[in-house]
Amino acid sequence: MVSYDFLEQLAERFGQPPAVVNAAACTREMTFLSRCERCVQACPHEAIDLKGAVKVLPACTGCGACLTVCPTDAYRLPESSLGETLAQVERAARKTGSALLTCARSGVTGQADAVLPCLAQAEETLLLGAFAAGAREVTLVRGPCEGCENAPAMPRLERTVARLTGWAGALPATRGLRLVSEGEAPPRPRPRAEVEGERRAFFAWMRREGLQVAAAVADEVAAGWSGRPVASPRGTLSPERRLLLGLLRRLPAGEGSLPYDPEGPFADLTVDLDACDGSGTCVRVCPTEALKQPEDPDGFTLTFQASRCVNCGLCVEKCEPKAIRFAPTIPLAALREGAGRVAVRKVTAHCTSCGLPFVPSKATAASGRCKYCGMPDLFPSVAAAEPPAGPTDSPAAGS
Repeated sequence: MVSYDFLEQLAERFGQPPAVVNAAACTREMTFLSRCERCVQACPHEAIDLKGAVKVLPACTGCGACLTVCPTDAYRLPESSLGETLAQVERAARKTGSALLTCARSGVTGQADAVLPCLAQAEETLLLGAFAAGAREVTLVRGPCEGCENAPAMPRLERTVARLTGWAGALPATRGLRLVSEGEAPPRPRPRAEVEGERRAFFAWMRREGLQVAAAVADEVAAGWSGRPVASPRGTLSPERRLLLGLLRRLPAGEGSLPYDPEGPFADLTVDLDACDGSGTCVRVCPTEALKQPEDPDGFTLTFQASRCVNCGLCVEKCEPKAIRFAPTIPLAALREGAGRVAVRKVTAHCTSCGLPFVPSKATAASGRCKYCGMPDLFPSVAAAEPPAGPTDSPAAGS
């Protein structure tokens, strides 16, 4: 006789939600200081639970909104493959110089070069990949969103399209991106093709264009992950992120920089040198080691690498003296070249109270004491301490 436990496990197995999460890649798992809730805020179905270990609930419909907002790419859709979609788009770009993508509910699926379960999955890597493949025009055709359960995810897609077209000064190719309704879709009959052959052609194109590293990474992405979580140790970049950077290097560059967007995949930082107290909290919370603190025997040095920054915002949020800010623009060269820079270099001083070395800031400059000795509420005896009496000042010396 089949046990109740077995039936319960079987029901759970077949009731798995479409999306899976690699909890080890979530910033909330990397550091207790993270309170990131981007996935919860983006999910239109309240299908993500952050109580305890992050998990996806059965209410998930596979719209892909969580994939586009997670800064560390912790979410996957095992039934969907970025590599296959890019292969189909690359084939269309080679033939016609354009690409048309739509959702499964659309009435123009027969004309589309790639069909996504939901257009909410169309994020920067896919769209820039289409332009890098040679497409001069990329058209996203939205289906009948009225009554669709994934309709709440569409405003973010609209913002993504606006963000990418706003990059046209630095990446002129993005001027060819459009989001249209079914009635505005250009007629483009497309014969069906073998996906495996397209995938091979796509990887061959990437290697031919000098994207060997990105091609190797795309092999991982194209596998669909088979539902298995992928280890994402702290300090590593996800395969999607490495592919995105590879595509950025492929696209022709313009004269401008990328405008900063709180929802975008990139960021640059500015640091108020007077406010920075050298605590290093920003380094400890950074999930990708975009911020590093190299050895400096004479002071405090902080380096920043824009290409590794995923715009999670933890450094800005957790900086106690609020010394870190997002810069209004991101230099494209910093993303393409991957070079880091020294963001902070300060020489240490010695506390006049405890004598230990500390990084002076505007909060401690006047007193000459470290921030701990300058906290009377925390260390009242230290804050009120007087210099020790000399031998001639002691009562014994005068008797």
